[in-house]
Amino acid sequence: MRDAAPAPLPSPTPRVVPTSAPTPTPLAVPAGQAAVAQGADLFVQGGCVACHGQAAAGYIGPRIAGTSLSLASVITQVRFPVTPKMTALSRRQLSDDEIAYIYAFLQSLGTP
Repeated sequence: MRDAAPAPLPSPTPRVVPTSAPTPTPLAVPAGQAAVAQGADLFVQGGCVACHGQAAAGYIGPRIAGTSLSLASVITQVRFPVTPKMTALSRRQLSDDEIAYIYAFLQSLGTP
């Protein structure tokens, strides 16, 4: 007697590869001195200071003080850097809200 033929293997689930960075949900930029102070703390805690310098004037990374980028663009840059020198940060490492506070700090430093 012959053994029954093995059941066919299921088709593999196709891998979905994003064609572009997802668009972040628009956030409001926090306002006030407390928001700027919190952003300054997060700038240090998040490791931004290591490459962008204490006053975000540039060091290894570019000057980002008073950036002309929108908050949404900054969030996208943090998640999907355009330069290989910058490490991408996930939402677990730095939330969008935390980036918004950092953005408030950066804007408080004036334009480049």
